[in-house]
Amino acid sequence: PVTKPIILINNFKVQNRVSVFLTCSSNDTGISIRWIFNGQNLRITRRMKLLLNNKTLSIDPVRRADSGKYRCVASNLASFKWSDPIQLDIIADPAQESSGLSGGAIAGIIIGSVAGVTLIAALAYFFVSRRNRTGSQGTRKKERKVRESKEQQEDAGHMSH
Repeated sequence: PVTKPIILINNFKVQNRVSVFLTCSSNDTGISIRWIFNGQNLRITRRMKLLLNNKTLSIDPVRRADSGKYRCVASNLASFKWSDPIQLDIIADPAQESSGLSGGAIAGIIIGSVAGVTLIAALAYFFVSRRNRTGSQGTRKKERKVRESKEQQEDAGHMSH
């Protein structure tokens, strides 16, 4: 019978974009090794390599999508055994993924915001100054009408005397 394998790993918490090595260790000879990721047979991607008869899984570079539970299964014609799962956590590289937005995108957002605020301020100024001009013209018209009516009344008063 096969003995239970153990997964050896160079680091459980790995920064994004570095490499990681998982090794399925067993004292048995003549065994086959397969890898399980989150309960399913591991789908090998271009960033992954299986070395030393599948005993070592290399992921270079790791991505956040590689975070999860890894197990290996050691088997021969007579039996198989699963390793205990190990949790691999891929942590963000603060220098690479601080906000998720590029510098150009941030600059575009700032420029757009400043332009929007400037446009709103210009429109507000335009409408306020237009209303004040219209208001002051209306006041002048009223003052002129009052003056004209007083003059007419005075003229009428002079004529009646």
